[in-house]
Amino acid sequence: MSAFLRSVPFIPSPFHRAPDGKLDAQAKRGEAIFKKAGCAGCHPSPLYTDLQAYDVGTYVPRDYPENKPFDTPTLKELYRTGPYLHDGRAATLKGVVTGFNAKDEHGNTSKLSEKEIDDLVAFLMAL
Repeated sequence: MSAFLRSVPFIPSPFHRAPDGKLDAQAKRGEAIFKKAGCAGCHPSPLYTDLQAYDVGTYVPRDYPENKPFDTPTLKELYRTGPYLHDGRAATLKGVVTGFNAKDEHGNTSKLSEKEIDDLVAFLMAL
């Protein structure tokens, strides 16, 4: 799986990028929040996945007969892969961070300010 993911050519995000292709100021702030919130632990660069499985609190009984961990998806190209979560319950990335992470199992985001959440989402959209 790792070799396959490394071979897939990703389409660069058109969002939150400066003309030279680097992250804009908001996405740079979001990158720092991504690290501070612990997101990089399961979604490390450059693939933005550690290829492991975790229970991140999004399981519902209709998914499987028992609570099984989910594979950590790559965050590359999130800008074009919504809706989000394994079953599409989150219409937006902001929804993932604010509506489906009450116990901080998807990174420590519950205490982030509205501005920090917006910056984090900007970074995710830039991947």
